[in-house]
Amino acid sequence: MIVACPTCKAVVDAKKHGEFKRLLEDESGNRGGAAYVVGECPKCGLALFAREDISVDGEEEYYSEPKRLWPSPPSDVLYMMPQMNADECRQYPVFMRLCFLNIRSYL
Repeated sequence: MIVACPTCKAVVDAKKHGEFKRLLEDESGNRGGAAYVVGECPKCGLALFAREDISVDGEEEYYSEPKRLWPSPPSDVLYMMPQMNADECRQYPVFMRLCFLNIRSYL
């Protein structure tokens, strides 16, 4: 399971220790569900808990990219921050520039 470890600040291939999978079928016959995975960071040993959405086509199961649920998942806001150089940044008010700089320093 490829997931971001908040302690190592790196994307790691976590070792799976357990998985719970549930598939459901709706009224129209479409099947899908989710898998919940407990893993361990190979670098620091931190326990990780993630969800993978499952879609079913015939007999094939397709898994989405894992989304970390615990420890607290990364905020989508950080990934929506614009990538900009210093000249582009000057068009924003001073407060917004400071926010961009502070948030980028944590990425």
